[in-house]
Amino acid sequence: MTRRRSLAVLALSAIITIGLTGCIGLPSLPGADSGTSGGTSGGTSGGSSSEEASASIEGTTWAGTDSDGDTWQITFQSGGGVAFSYNDGTFDDDTDIWSLDGQDLTITIVFDEGTATMTGTYVDPTTTISLDGQEGSATWTLDLQPA
Repeated sequence: MTRRRSLAVLALSAIITIGLTGCIGLPSLPGADSGTSGGTSGGTSGGSSSEEASASIEGTTWAGTDSDGDTWQITFQSGGGVAFSYNDGTFDDDTDIWSLDGQDLTITIVFDEGTATMTGTYVDPTTTISLDGQEGSATWTLDLQPA
């Protein structure tokens, strides 16, 4: 009987040791103060919410109709480029760019008539992006949905 008990204690000890060892490498939750250099305070850590948002918008395509009735489809390319369709035209030019600072999204598109800038808030890949656009004295709004 003592041999079985010894084996049971040994098996239980092994299970507890394996379970605790697996917990050592778990990352801390965002916003948790673990005393390590994670997150965005301090400026020298890896990964920020802006980088995470940029990563989640890269490669996605969004579509909508602006307040003037023009149809748009915008693809956020890696490296900050924008490919888009506007009404019946499709464009992919190096001068058309996007940037994200936190949740503040800026899209700059160079047309023959001038440069259009659209600004708004990007939350996540499922939430509507509401943009305010301006080109010279012309203004419009554009709500984009995931395409």
